[in-house]
Amino acid sequence: MSKLHCTVENLGFLRCNREKGSIRKHGVYHLGEGQDSTSWLNNNKGDLGKMFLSHLENVVGFLHTEFPEKKLLMWDDMLRKLSRESIQALSPVFSHTGDLNEDAKKDISHILGFSSINREKNTCDGTGGFPGSEIYNMVKKVHSELKGKVHEITEGDSEINGWFSRYHRAHRFGNPHKMETFSAKILKANEEWESHIDALRSQLDAIYFPDTVEEWMEENVNPYMDALRQMAKDFQEILPLNARPKVLLQK
Repeated sequence: MSKLHCTVENLGFLRCNREKGSIRKHGVYHLGEGQDSTSWLNNNKGDLGKMFLSHLENVVGFLHTEFPEKKLLMWDDMLRKLSRESIQALSPVFSHTGDLNEDAKKDISHILGFSSINREKNTCDGTGGFPGSEIYNMVKKVHSELKGKVHEITEGDSEINGWFSRYHRAHRFGNPHKMETFSAKILKANEEWESHIDALRSQLDAIYFPDTVEEWMEENVNPYMDALRQMAKDFQEILPLNARPKVLLQK
């Protein structure tokens, strides 16, 4: 068996049908650990991604020659840790960034359950109908709404800023009548987002490692939710004080 045939076996040319074949990378998990690989990496600035792409390009070129009628699919997780430069340097024979005609776009949208897909803006219209679409929609809501909603409440609402400012919160006092007028804005928003985040985390925990979920939360959720949580906590603690004179902060 030729070295290239071995490479094809290692990458796993799978699930062939009349039109498509998919490639997965389970066989190159230890790529870069052999003696030849180590020498190659030493001469290429340790770029494992570049090694993987070179490895893959040979395989795809072979498959394209042997099975020209097939369309090759490559899972996106194979590219996530590659640099932008490496991905842009991909040969057109298997580049995932090639232009799609309108029929292809419609087919992809239909398969995924979207009414349309805007690749330039990285947006999709519709809820989707593919495995994982529920997580997709929950993550989409976080990315498109959470930051703006928290900013609206903590920074952008003139009534809240006027009657429940950082100064009021630091000194633990506020006008209870005025606070009641925007109570729902703060507490309802916090409750709704906590519910959404809890549901999302439950979905993520069922799929990803705990450290992965924790990292994603730290990067995409906590910077905004922590501010909203703290404001809701301060509100619930200060309102019952019923306008007690401000607390002098100790120096």
